[in-house]
Amino acid sequence: MYSLYARIIWRRSVKPKGNVSCMIISYAAFLAMAFGMAIPAIAAPFTVSSPVAARQYRIRLAAEFKDTPGKDTLILPKLELTVPVAPGLSVAVKGHVRTIDEDGAHSQTGFGDIELKAKWNFLKVDERRIAIAIEPVLSLPSGDYGRGLGDSHIGITLPLILGYEAGAWDLGGEVGYEHVFGSTDHKGYTGILAMRHFTPSLRLGAEFILETSEIDFGLDTRANVGFKLKIGKNSELQGLVGRTLHTTDDQTENEFKMAYEIRW
Repeated sequence: MYSLYARIIWRRSVKPKGNVSCMIISYAAFLAMAFGMAIPAIAAPFTVSSPVAARQYRIRLAAEFKDTPGKDTLILPKLELTVPVAPGLSVAVKGHVRTIDEDGAHSQTGFGDIELKAKWNFLKVDERRIAIAIEPVLSLPSGDYGRGLGDSHIGITLPLILGYEAGAWDLGGEVGYEHVFGSTDHKGYTGILAMRHFTPSLRLGAEFILETSEIDFGLDTRANVGFKLKIGKNSELQGLVGRTLHTTDDQTENEFKMAYEIRW
């Protein structure tokens, strides 16, 4: 798995696009030094979330890199704090710094939009039934829209999350709706996820995502593969590599994620 990430990072280094490439290489080197002895992870880094609400406090530090033709986007750092409120209910706040490196333009760096979310697992999982949860997300326009760092309006995401455990397999599904108020930005999406336990600490997974926009009703598809590996009792490292399979505008996107999570 490390060799796959190394090849991706090397490919970016030999085709630089300014500050973003330097920052992603530096962050990868930091992770290699900090966690090179082992690899740690919960529903993240996948799009399809877990229906299980947090039972412990969690801090998650992440980096995300997206490569599209003529444009690179780096999110670093991305910090998320999750707090359990009651059995089956947790809340979280998420913030990040975004860097956009676009051909023919100066790089833009600044704070992105802040997200507030709550997860309610109202149907718990067991051996005979599927777990079900909802996780509404409220996005606050703290990023600079004029510099491409935010949406300039409040946004919402309304997902329904399903989960099922079958031996060594964890299966999940999610269907949701996203909307930014004051704009024509509407999007529906659905995804399926399959993860398998290969050791008590290591899980590998793959997911398939289908998205549609109300503007042109076009369908975009993408696939992601990733891992989660526990380090000790209360920490986890997560990684993901993804790529669009089909887009209505023929703009292929490659995505890379790495995160470290601590629970207490």
